[in-house]
Amino acid sequence: CSCDSSATAQLKSSVDGSSCGCDDGFSDSGVRYADGTVRLQSVDLESDANGTFFGITRDWTNGNGYDRGNFFGSGSVIADQPTLVKIDANKLAVIADGHTSYQFSRTSSSAPWVGEAFLQNTLTYDTGTNEYVFSDAAGSEYRFYNFDASLASHQQGALHTSKDPGGNTITNHYD
Repeated sequence: CSCDSSATAQLKSSVDGSSCGCDDGFSDSGVRYADGTVRLQSVDLESDANGTFFGITRDWTNGNGYDRGNFFGSGSVIADQPTLVKIDANKLAVIADGHTSYQFSRTSSSAPWVGEAFLQNTLTYDTGTNEYVFSDAAGSEYRFYNFDASLASHQQGALHTSKDPGGNTITNHYD
């Protein structure tokens, strides 16, 4: 594959430590060999002002479970704004883009979250802020709202803050 510097590649690189954001297992025409998931991406906005990356990169996907429904249309996922999806009481997935998810499971409500498929990233629950915290080996941290019924449905599992290894923090607001 060819390497790129898009928002999706930077997030993926931050999350999994890949050197260029390439997605192994995809054909040249953007179809994942293993399951037929399509990779179709459009970068709408991109900025690296003041050393903090910001962008809007849309991924369209036919992959089951990636699209939570949003303002960008059916099958669209905003790669620059990962989400946390509750699969069941003991399984969560961080959706990084339209074709990349990081799944975590636990054996009981008091057990720690464990990454599946030898995932080196971590997921914890911060009881002080009532947020899920996804961290990678490079030192980036993504905080997600919990799934409490007191939160609006569009806010549940949404990204609250992201912090890069240099300590630059972006806070998202959902008014």
